[in-house]
Amino acid sequence: MIKKLTENKTALSIFLLIFLAIIWGSSFILIKRSLLAFDYLQVAALRVGITMLWFLPFVFVQFKKVKNRKTYRFLLIMGLFGNAIPAFLFPLAQTEIDSSLAGILNSCTPIFVMIMGALFFNTTPSRNKIIGVLFGLLGAALLILYGQNGLSNGNSWYAIFALLAAVCYAISTNVIKEYLQDLPAITTTSIAFLFVGPIAWVYLFSSDFIHVMQTDENAWLSLMSVSALATFGTALATLLFVKLIQMTSAVWGAMVTYLIPIVAIFFGFLDGEMITLWHGIGITLILFGVYLAKGK
Repeated sequence: MIKKLTENKTALSIFLLIFLAIIWGSSFILIKRSLLAFDYLQVAALRVGITMLWFLPFVFVQFKKVKNRKTYRFLLIMGLFGNAIPAFLFPLAQTEIDSSLAGILNSCTPIFVMIMGALFFNTTPSRNKIIGVLFGLLGAALLILYGQNGLSNGNSWYAIFALLAAVCYAISTNVIKEYLQDLPAITTTSIAFLFVGPIAWVYLFSSDFIHVMQTDENAWLSLMSVSALATFGTALATLLFVKLIQMTSAVWGAMVTYLIPIVAIFFGFLDGEMITLWHGIGITLILFGVYLAKGK
């Protein structure tokens, strides 16, 4: 089957698209499982630290490919805003909101990419893109106000942290496009994680992580969940996404934006989370906004 997919680029690109949507869409339920034993800071530290370990065998060779020392500041920005800060913000958000709602709000990332591009990277948005941003922000606002809809004891305002994570992804995306486009994905990703990974490990072992592993009955389930999150949702998914873009186009790769919240809602529903009319209205407005904001 794999051989047939490799020979047929169209079939392989569809397979990668669906596979990525499943990986990234399931990230939010894995975060939920990780929070059973660990606090949100430990989940973030484990996600970043484990991902760094996966890239460690490749990273030192990659330094030779960085010709300009100024590039390192942009790699640091990528490590912080593209990985470390969102890894902290999503678990923080999910201490109070459902995983399905976090997955929906993650789909606002392309909208914030356009906003950040217009504010700081001299891109001029068209009228349709501006309208798309307004639709997307309206959908996000409705979800923040009514997404929980009294169905849980959570604080729906914590959804703002998920939106801030999407803003961080947008900053990183614009920096990559503007300053890191000529570097291979393995170079940018491995060096970025080398910058933030050691800090994550230092924090983790200065916390009560060892005590939690020894005393909490959910510790191993949470550790396996965050390990899967780091291995598949961060390390593997990053490389597969670059492969997908190289095989097809950025437009085709961007289709994953539309599939991730559907997968997140599906896993949330299986886990007993209530899906309301507000979820439907919010996701419709956001995805329609993304459609307009992306342009052709």
